[in-house]
Amino acid sequence: MLRHPDRVDRVFATNTVLPGWACPDTTALMAANKADSAWFRWARAAHADGTLEEVLGNAGHTVVHLMLALQTITRPQIVTPTWIRAYAGHFTGRSECRGVVRFPQQLVAPDPDAHPVPAPAPTAVAAVRGQPAMLVEGMRDTALLPRHVIPAFRLAHPDAPIVELPDAGHFTPEDAPETLLALPQLFLETA
Repeated sequence: MLRHPDRVDRVFATNTVLPGWACPDTTALMAANKADSAWFRWARAAHADGTLEEVLGNAGHTVVHLMLALQTITRPQIVTPTWIRAYAGHFTGRSECRGVVRFPQQLVAPDPDAHPVPAPAPTAVAAVRGQPAMLVEGMRDTALLPRHVIPAFRLAHPDAPIVELPDAGHFTPEDAPETLLALPQLFLETA
């Protein structure tokens, strides 16, 4: 995104946090989210007791349970054998689970020996932040809590619309598929 800001016309986000470059003032909000979030509490505890890699390294067997238990899917009727295969089927062995393991590790236990990511060009940041943006937030998300994520997004995009989905959890496309199909189109037409 920042390598080619000229290719970014809009920012459409759902149940996510923007990176620190988008708004560096979110440190306290993200720290509070990590402290309050069921998912982050589990990931920290699993890392501390040495089970994080084992659980996530077997994502073909564990990913759906983690999604249901720690991130909230509000429509359990969608969890069918076909749905489970769609999420779990890609994780057939340890090598296919590397990203599933590494991403949480980076969040709960950053590698002190990792090379720092260079700061993006201020002009690229300004260009991306200057584009129209929209956030769609599942208000029952237990991983990225709306009480922290919405204010963080607001800091980066103070005038951007935020759509709150009261009956959706972390996986808004699963919990509100019709809305998630309509909102990007509406955003494209109006922004």
